[in-house]
Amino acid sequence: MKKILHLLVVVLLLCPTSVSTSISASEYNQAALGITLQVDFGNGTLRTFNDLSSDTVLNLTESVLPVEYEWEGNLVFVTAIDGVSQSSQEGKWWQYWINGEYGSIAANKYILDDYDTVEWKLVSYNAPTTDSTDPSLLVGIVVIGAIGVGFLLIISRRYKE
Repeated sequence: MKKILHLLVVVLLLCPTSVSTSISASEYNQAALGITLQVDFGNGTLRTFNDLSSDTVLNLTESVLPVEYEWEGNLVFVTAIDGVSQSSQEGKWWQYWINGEYGSIAANKYILDDYDTVEWKLVSYNAPTTDSTDPSLLVGIVVIGAIGVGFLLIISRRYKE
C-alpha cells in the first residue's frame, strides 16, 4: 500500500495537474477603443464609422465592411472594400493612413491604439510610361553613344602621339 502511495505522489509531482499557457504579445492584442474608420472610395463616396473597437486595421475594417484581400506570406494585401476593387489597369490601389500617417505595414500587422483614426483611400497612381512612339529615348541613346565614341577617338589619338 505504501508503494502505491509513493508511486502516486511521484506521478503527481512529475505530471502537473494544470498546464499553463502563455500568449505572447504578437499572438494576442487587446482591442483598442474609440476608433474612427473612414473609407474614401475615390468616387466621391466617403463612409465614416465612429466609436469602434478592434486590434488591427484589417479586423477593424472587416468589422463594418466586407473586405477582400490576398495573402503575401503572412501579410495581407487589401484588394477590395465593400465591393469596390482596386485596378492595376487604372492605377488604383487601396491604402490606409493612421492619424494622418501612411500605414507602412500590412493591415493585419498594424496594432491599433485607443482613439486612432483609420482612413482607407482608393488612391490613383499614374506611373510614368514611355510611349514606344516617343523618339526621345532613341535620340538620347544615339547622342550619348556619339559622345562616347568621340571621347574614345580623342583619347586614342593622344596615345598614338
